[in-house]
Amino acid sequence: MNLRKNELYYEQLKEKFDLYMSSYDVQQRLKLITKSLPNKIDYSNVLEVGCGTGKITKLFRDKCIKLTVSDISAKLAQSVSKKFSCKWSKQDACDMNFPSNIFSFLFSSECIEHTPSPEKSLQEMVRVLKPGGVLLVTSPNILWYPIVWLSMQINLRKFKGNETFLSPFKAKDILKKSGCEIAYTSGCHLFPWQIKLLNKLLPFFDLFGQYLYPIMINYCIVAKKIK
Repeated sequence: MNLRKNELYYEQLKEKFDLYMSSYDVQQRLKLITKSLPNKIDYSNVLEVGCGTGKITKLFRDKCIKLTVSDISAKLAQSVSKKFSCKWSKQDACDMNFPSNIFSFLFSSECIEHTPSPEKSLQEMVRVLKPGGVLLVTSPNILWYPIVWLSMQINLRKFKGNETFLSPFKAKDILKKSGCEIAYTSGCHLFPWQIKLLNKLLPFFDLFGQYLYPIMINYCIVAKKIK
């Protein structure tokens, strides 16, 4: 899917965006992000990349002195901006038009895998981050991609956007090569949350996400820009 088609897809998806999201998954990712946050973060100038409908935005809004939400869909970014009274910007995560070294903190949840190039999107996030700034990103683990692929082939998964997963090790390697040091890595969902009979067990395994993240469905990486 090329960039233009990708952009149009998300614009058209706006009203149905939340239909492709699991409230359980969002809740567990919010918990994962909360426990992964460093004690000291400069919230003076914050950017969210891939805000969607603002499910993660709400976690940070009250902390931020200045917050800009961005998305490849202008409609989504505008809607979240209005909801949380913050700035918005239409951005391609792989080629952002922000100047380098301006944001003190950047967060992005379940975005990079829906871009044409997760590697470029991570590199861009580091580029716009100030030296000393913190980046937090969550994404699905490539280990679980075959299940996603199969669900798309048999039409169980209706989402038609890009699905390009990275392993947590590859993502960390990209961030390191881009000028970051890794501060923390964890994960959630040891097995698919769609198996509702087993959902009560998932939070227990999430407690050990710092150790189990290499085999979990979603991972969270916190990195600090050092150059």
